[in-house]
Amino acid sequence: MGNNHMDFDFMVKDLTRRFDACGYPPNHWEEGYTSDDVEEVMESLQLVLTRSLNIQAELVMLWECRDKSGNFPAGDSEVWILSKLSDGYVGTPITTPFISSEALEGFLKDVIDFHEGTLALKPVRFERFSTFNVIRTH
Repeated sequence: MGNNHMDFDFMVKDLTRRFDACGYPPNHWEEGYTSDDVEEVMESLQLVLTRSLNIQAELVMLWECRDKSGNFPAGDSEVWILSKLSDGYVGTPITTPFISSEALEGFLKDVIDFHEGTLALKPVRFERFSTFNVIRTH
């Protein structure tokens, strides 16, 4: 991939255009999001990761807990990028996309750093609520 800045800028513009076409403007999550929103948006992000960028990794939204009813993810949440190991997952929180107009750029930079092996990964434990929503277990 190298450090060609133009390539990166092009990728950011390309992604922004694609997501915009899907109805996800750069600030789509500025007002917050629900686990349903996450499921939809993260599916698109995951596709872009594997198909367009050819990066094998798993994206999830890691939530702190369940709501009072126990039915839905709640509390603080952050996007994590994960690698599956034989005995579980390692990963790291990365920039949450769509929370501001610059967020997609930060997200893409983190994803590339992950791909190049420059992000420090730590073990993380969670239970899966849905494909892209997980709840931290301690």
